[in-house]
Amino acid sequence: GVQVEIVAAADPSAVAELHRVMLDAGSRGGFLPRSEAFLQAYGTSAGDRAFIALGRWQGRIIAGALVGLVGKRAYYQFAGSLRAPELRHANAPYAVMDQVIGACLERGAVCLDMCGVNEKDDPTADPRGEGLSSFKRGFGGTPMRHPPVGTVVLRPGIEHLRLAGQGVRRCMA
Repeated sequence: GVQVEIVAAADPSAVAELHRVMLDAGSRGGFLPRSEAFLQAYGTSAGDRAFIALGRWQGRIIAGALVGLVGKRAYYQFAGSLRAPELRHANAPYAVMDQVIGACLERGAVCLDMCGVNEKDDPTADPRGEGLSSFKRGFGGTPMRHPPVGTVVLRPGIEHLRLAGQGVRRCMA
């Protein structure tokens, strides 16, 4: 019963809906997702090389994903879903992923990188990511290792404030 719509990644209402479900997922997983402003800037700058898939059940958006494409590779980068007892059997993330795969193929992608999957037997993996990793592994595929991403901090004082703010938000959640 979940209907999925594919919309432009720059659509402000789609970005707002996606961000709302990402916040819900983040509150369950103990992480703070990217801001709505970040998602809007990403979608705007990516143009037609990104899209949002939104899963609607009984008129309510309950899952979504933002996918970016570079060359013939698609990246499942930002996503979220609601978890309420009445949504247990809706399986919206699976409906969204089905449409994501189809939309990637339509756009010429030959590979969909699920971005950030913990391997089952990795003792160093953060256990908070197991639910999402299990979902992603369920689609099969070939495990890939990407080089680590480094962050260059140009303004350490601001970075310390940002990290402290994240910690306060986590404590208040």
